[in-house]
Amino acid sequence: MRERPRVKICGITRSEDALLAANLGADLLGLNFHPGSPRCVSVAQGRQIVSELGEERGSCLVAGVFVDQSVAEVERIRDAAGLDLVQLHGDYSASDVERLGDGVIQVVRPRRALRTELACTVDGAWALLVDRYDPYLAGGTGFAWEERRLVEMSRALEGRRWLLAGGVRPENVARTLKLSEAWGIDVCSGVEAQPGRKSERLMRALFAEIENG
Repeated sequence: MRERPRVKICGITRSEDALLAANLGADLLGLNFHPGSPRCVSVAQGRQIVSELGEERGSCLVAGVFVDQSVAEVERIRDAAGLDLVQLHGDYSASDVERLGDGVIQVVRPRRALRTELACTVDGAWALLVDRYDPYLAGGTGFAWEERRLVEMSRALEGRRWLLAGGVRPENVARTLKLSEAWGIDVCSGVEAQPGRKSERLMRALFAEIENG
């Protein structure tokens, strides 16, 4: 029997949303530290969210999302906010991943040839995250994947620890997981009332669909 897929709720900006996600069964939470994002939080906000999770977080891990920020900046924010993982969007090298240690989620945003672009990923990353490519946005586009691309991912990433992002929402999560066979999913805009503010109704619906699927 296949394990329950891991769930990452990304773009958290409020402690109440973080607590709800953790209580519903989220395995990972994402805090965005990219200044260009409408979901960006300050280091102080990130530290407060992590602190207020307290013991209620259980085994839920908190990842910081970074876009083309220096390794030194990523390290500074990770340590100051008390993050468990860092999620890297952009041009980071194998030595950058090695310097940051075991807790790196490396993001891949394939334009065409998925297998070719996966060949450039770093073996030492804690996990991969495959997201939709957009020339203007680093994530949170809300656009779902085509069926053929989900099947392609299933074949290309078999046996790897990877998260699927891109337009995942309650009404398509079961189909998305079935076709992609992803280790986990990353959900952001699909459970939002507005950018950075999660909808309790949509989050509950997401976890119910995963449980019933």
